[in-house]
Amino acid sequence: MNLGPRASYRLPSAGQISVSFAGSAAKGTGGGGGAVLGHQYQNREFTTNFFFQGRTREYAAVEESVSTDRLRYEAGAGVGYGTSVAGYFSVDYAVREKYEGQDQRTASVGYSRTFFGTSACN
Repeated sequence: MNLGPRASYRLPSAGQISVSFAGSAAKGTGGGGGAVLGHQYQNREFTTNFFFQGRTREYAAVEESVSTDRLRYEAGAGVGYGTSVAGYFSVDYAVREKYEGQDQRTASVGYSRTFFGTSACN
């Protein structure tokens, strides 16, 4: 079982920030805690985002059934820029670190543009 509060706040001209905390209880592992912090900003041409999620080793989550799946933290950030004429470009990077097992790092670059009002190229 997991339970905790979540709050989001709109920052005038600076996007939205969200924070949440959770505690968990499970047979065999006792209890644990986790937290998530995120920020998103978007205007007509420019977007940014970041997030951080951290957990204690004892935090119980449904998708983590074995000890090698236990997430220590996950963090990511991205930025994008675009116009209706040029299209939209984006760059994102994320990191996942586990208590045991293989860590992951992911980078992506994207481009999309709408042609003729209804067709898109991604």
